[in-house]
Formats: sequence, structure tokens, C-alpha cells
Amino acid sequence: MAGNMAYAMKRKWLPEKPASRDYLARTTERLAAKRADEKDMTMALKVQVFGGMFKK
Repeated sequence: MAGNMAYAMKRKWLPEKPASRDYLARTTERLAAKRADEKDMTMALKVQVFGGMFKK
């Protein structure tokens, strides 16, 4: 949910409200979210098409 919400806010499809920003800050700072981001990045870097899109 938080990932979709962050994407929609970044694209300006969802208005940025204080409650939304607070929710995203809480969810993205969780240890589980950070671990998931690390796993996603590791997998993306292994795919040649995506490898050049991300910086470590």
C-alpha cells in the first residue's frame, strides 16, 4: 500500500497531505521496509536491463 501511495504522490496523482506524508515516513522507515528495498535493489541490479538504471 505504501509503495503505491508513494508512487502516486510522486506522480502528483494523489494530493500530498500532511497525514499522507506522515504515514509514508512511518512505513518507509520500518526495518522490514528497508530490508525489502535492499532485496529489490539486489534483484534489479542482477537484471541487465535494470542494472544501469540504479546507483548503489
